[in-house]
This record gives sequence, C-alpha cells and structure tokens, in this order.
Amino acid sequence: MGTVVEVFFTMRHYYLHDKKFNPFQGEIQQIKTVKPGGSISTSRIKRRNAREGPWDVIIISSTS
Repeated sequence: MGTVVEVFFTMRHYYLHDKKFNPFQGEIQQIKTVKPGGSISTSRIKRRNAREGPWDVIIISSTS
C-alpha cells in the first residue's frame, strides 16, 4: 500500500477505415518500483483460523 511505480508500456492504434471502431492495444514492457510501500495495516477483525470467516470452506476428502 502506498507504493510508487514507473510503468513503461507501448500503445498501438489500428486504423480500420471500413469499421466503426478504432482498436487499441497496450502492452506493459517494464515495471520499476520507485518507492516501496508501507506495511498493510492490520484489520480490527481477528481470526484464529484462516478457514473461519464469512464464507464456507468445503474440504473434499478422498477415501481410498
């Protein structure tokens, strides 16, 4: 959180004179971290087990 990065990318535009749209294409070439971010603040909600929560974790066990 709070990381500053430089992103180098290419952008291409294709002109299609018989179409009603102009397609663009972007491609990331390089990402540089300029300033590392700080740690993510801890949540006020504490859980003892990562599987506990507002969702259901289904464990499928195989019997051989």
